[in-house]
Amino acid sequence: MSTVPSPTENAVFGERAQEFDERAQSAFAARFRTCPPETFLADLGAFAPRTQAQRAAYEMHYGWALYDAGRYQDSRSHLIPALRAARPASTQRSLLRGLLGECYLRTGQPLRAERCVRRALSEGCQDADWFLEAGHRLMLGRIHRFRGHLSQAMETFQDALSADPTGKLRVPILNEIAEIHLL
Repeated sequence: MSTVPSPTENAVFGERAQEFDERAQSAFAARFRTCPPETFLADLGAFAPRTQAQRAAYEMHYGWALYDAGRYQDSRSHLIPALRAARPASTQRSLLRGLLGECYLRTGQPLRAERCVRRALSEGCQDADWFLEAGHRLMLGRIHRFRGHLSQAMETFQDALSADPTGKLRVPILNEIAEIHLL
């Protein structure tokens, strides 16, 4: 495994940053979305990845937290390196493509967003409960609606409903369908 530069200095306390090892990664994964993104980012700043694998995990957490904070432009510079380091056809890669697609959609770049979500779907995103596939189809439908392709959006939302056997995304998908009927 190749290494990255040595840990950085913690600007606030002048201390060496802690290694972003598996224990730290597990702790941050458990804390994710349980506190405000700003708190999560500040706490994450006390760590420094020392290997490429740690760097990829760190960038994913950091980029996702920036996304949750509504800082879509900033999050892309962290999500892209994490995506490049992710294993092909993995759940993590699919998730990262979805997050990156959402960033593009929320910054008014629907063509790039569509490219991300289509790649995620073509690479396969079969997590245990099909949540990712349904989410990607929901985003693709939103992209179609954003671009004014309402019949395509409706078909894609129906596909998203079919891909969501657990019903976790049922309400957001039905809301999107209702939006089209209101237009």
